[in-house]
Amino acid sequence: MLAEVTITVPPGGCLAVMGPSGVGKTTLLRVLAGLDDAFLGTRAPITGALGMVFQDFRLLPWRTVRQNLALAAPAASTAALEATLARCRVEPALFDRFPETLSLGERRRVALARALAVAPALLVLDEPLVSLDEATAADLRAVLAETLASGTTTVVLVDHDLEQALRLADRIVRLEGAPATIAHAAVLDRRRETRDAAWLAAEAASLRSRGF
Repeated sequence: MLAEVTITVPPGGCLAVMGPSGVGKTTLLRVLAGLDDAFLGTRAPITGALGMVFQDFRLLPWRTVRQNLALAAPAASTAALEATLARCRVEPALFDRFPETLSLGERRRVALARALAVAPALLVLDEPLVSLDEATAADLRAVLAETLASGTTTVVLVDHDLEQALRLADRIVRLEGAPATIAHAAVLDRRRETRDAAWLAAEAASLRSRGF
């Protein structure tokens, strides 16, 4: 359950939402995405397309990888959909496979590709890199960094890994309490491409000391 929560994300920016399990992070994402209207308050209308990656993928099991993307972005050409899959490091051999035949990492790649296929103005990500090996997570972080570098997509993501959030976010908030509200907030002013391992470790230690 959420108490009063006010968040603002600059166009083309990235906000990471953190907090303990069950605090209301997914609920907040659903409100932002317009999937949950049972709240008091206001939500700015989304101008442009919305892309969302759910924790449990939500890929239709009776449709192939290519068909899942085509359903989300029916106006996109086959070439454009295949280019998006390739951008998310999905091998062409998987395009006509069904989701249940894919590995966890492959399904996460496809789920991100489906969200990007609509050319989203707002991209909402619910733990998009959870349970992935570091190589796969690094691949998908690179895709998200490229998306943010374009300046045309605003990203709001939930993550439990502080250092992972630090690699992508411009701002980080931590929800706490019952009902939950924003207990801590931080603005990151270092360019993503210069956030090396030493900076990540130092920044993570600093934020943890402040309650993150």
